[in-house]
Amino acid sequence: MESAVKDGGRLDALGTAIRKLRHERGLSLRDLSRLTGFSISFLSLVERGRSGLALTSLHTLAEALGTEVGSFFPTERAMHEP
Repeated sequence: MESAVKDGGRLDALGTAIRKLRHERGLSLRDLSRLTGFSISFLSLVERGRSGLALTSLHTLAEALGTEVGSFFPTERAMHEP
């Protein structure tokens, strides 16, 4: 059970990072859907931490957002900074 809670936290953090990058680029979910081929409902689930995604899908999202996959994952130091 503890592992599921930790994984849920990781999904939340990933979703938050994706949403932040999308907003910074001025994209709607519809825009990102068109760029990636993923449905709006799937992207919404990912951004809310309700669904995970495969590494290949994460790569597709990174390309659509003009970033690297690593940008979705905060460093340990950044997670502990105020």
